This record gives sequence, C-alpha cells and structure tokens, in this order.
Amino acid sequence: MTLRNDYIKKCLSINTSSQKVVSATALLAHSGCVGLPIGAIANPGDAAINAALNPDDTSYLYFRHDSKGEVYYASSYAEHQQNGRKVANADS
Repeated sequence: MTLRNDYIKKCLSINTSSQKVVSATALLAHSGCVGLPIGAIANPGDAAINAALNPDDTSYLYFRHDSKGEVYYASSYAEHQQNGRKVANADS
C-alpha cells in the first residue's frame, strides 16, 4: 500500500520550488508515471451505480463470456469450470 501511495504522491506532487501546481500533462510526462491517464480512471454512469446498489436477486457467483459476447453464469465453482470449457469450445 505504501509503495502505491508513494507512486501516486509522486504523480500528484506540487512543484515546491515555485509553489505552482504543475499541470497534469507536464507532471505525467516528466514524473515517470507512465501509463496513467489524465483525468478520472473510471466514472460509472447512473445505471452502473444503480445496478451496484440494487443487484438482481440471483444465485450466480461467477460469469464468463465468449468472444461473441455470449455470457455464461454459474452458481458454483464446478459449474464455472464447466462454463470455462464451453467458452473454450465456443471460441475455437
């Protein structure tokens, strides 16, 4: 956790020599924080937030999908493993 926090602090630091906040573009370009986007990493919409707060009442614990977008739901790990084989067959 500390390593991650140190990395984030490095990317969001203030230029103390001039006491000016460094622009996000300049900061990311020169801080060694490769791969971080400028701005929010995730911003869920109302539908996603509502789905998380009010989930459907199901027994499903697992899901997989194949390359065509077919979704396979499972209530047990054994069923999840079976679905993995189904996905592998569907994608071959």
